[in-house]
This record gives sequence, C-alpha cells and structure tokens, in this order.
Amino acid sequence: MKNLMVLFLILSTLVAVLATEQVSTTSTHPGTMSAVWHRTSGEYVALCHQAYNLATTVLAEKVKKINPKNSNKRPAIVLDIDETVLDNFNYIIEFMASGQKFSVSSWKKWVAKRSTPALAGAKDFLQFADKLNVEIFYISNRADDEVNDTFENLRSLSIPVKKENLLFKSNSSSKDSRRIQVEKNHEILLFVGDNLIDFSSKFDLQSVKQRVNIVNEIRAEFGAKFIIIPNSMYGDWESAIYKYDSKLSTKEKEHLLLRALTN
Repeated sequence: MKNLMVLFLILSTLVAVLATEQVSTTSTHPGTMSAVWHRTSGEYVALCHQAYNLATTVLAEKVKKINPKNSNKRPAIVLDIDETVLDNFNYIIEFMASGQKFSVSSWKKWVAKRSTPALAGAKDFLQFADKLNVEIFYISNRADDEVNDTFENLRSLSIPVKKENLLFKSNSSSKDSRRIQVEKNHEILLFVGDNLIDFSSKFDLQSVKQRVNIVNEIRAEFGAKFIIIPNSMYGDWESAIYKYDSKLSTKEKEHLLLRALTN
C-alpha cells in the first residue's frame, strides 16, 4: 500500500507538471529509473531466467513433435542479440553518466572490446538448443562490420555461434527479409527478443496504440512461439512515443514521455 501511495504521488506530480506545460530541465536522464531497475533488481534477473526457462521447455516440446518425414527443413531458432543474449548495461551507463547521447563511434568501440556479458539464462538455453541439433540464427541490427567482434564475443562466453548465422543489418532496419532468408531452408520453432520488431514486421514503425493492438491480436503466440525479454531502458516502445523522430531534443522527449502518461 505504501508503494502505491508513493506511485500515486509521483504520477500526480507529473500530471501537474504537464498541465502547466512545464517540462523538467534537471540533469536527470529520462532513463535513470529504468537503468537502476536493470542494475539492481532481482526481479529483472528473475524475468530473464523465467523467459529462458520457458524457452527451454517450449523448444524441448517442439523438437519432440518434429517428424523428419514431413519436412526437409532443419529446425531453427532466431534470437536478437542486444539485451536478449548480450547485456550492454555497462555501455548504457557510460554514456548516461557522461551526459552524452548514443553515438556510432562509441558503440563500435564498445563492441570492439568483445567483452559484453551474457544475459541471465541465455547461455544455458543456447547450449541446450545446440545439443538438440537446432540451428541457431542471430538476427540483429548491429552493423555488418561488427560481425567479427560479435562472433568472438559470443565464442568467449561459450555461446554456440556460427559466423554465417549472424545476420546483421546492411540496409534496412526491418528484420523481415532476414527472417524470410532463414525460413527458406529452416523451420523456425522459436523467436527470442526484447523488442516486438524481433518477432514480426507487423510491428515495424507502428504507433504506441497500434503496437498494443497487434500484441492483443496475436497474444496466443507469446509464450508459444515468441519469447520476450524485458527491456525498459530503450527500444521501439520508446521510439513509438517519439514517433520515430531521432532528432528530438532531450527536453522534447521528456515532454512526450510526460504526455504519454495521460494518453
């Protein structure tokens, strides 16, 4: 009850600020609370384990039901990488603490370190999939020139990976063409990701409301074919609030975040 009262007071304050069109100009980064939650909460770790425990159970059942006589396609799984298999929290904290925004150069330096740790549960699940002789594909919007560093990073963590199965972004951020590429010779049993666009092109560049509507329409897929990893720090859920305008200032973003609470 005490926590609910505190939450109510916080939301009341935010609504009051919105009503007067006064947006905070403090140095607090909009993602601070999300970052603290990711860094400190046992709940986040539990959710990651829960997702991968479920993925393990679902995959095992699906593999049991495969009849080789009915298909010449090899079974496969598709995963995103960032905040799904690899945990980039330390990079995010670096640029938040310095007051800087994301930049391609700083990101490439981070990837080149080849030292990003794995999310809780990810390695065990992927090793389990590998033992079942399930092909593992990583469809990520990391750039093509980051394949080698990512490959070595995953190998250093004893995560099963083939360099040819790292399908990174070349032109379009949409993952649909790469999913289709995998489906030509494989039956995809399971998708794992932290962003709805990791599962279907239906979610590409959709509004906040449309994203929720689509989730409700295909709700039976979640936990059955789609396994989602929690990520409240960044993603298309946030970009949708900004209407995918990457040029907005921090002040403009804060204003839209406040407005999103009342819509």
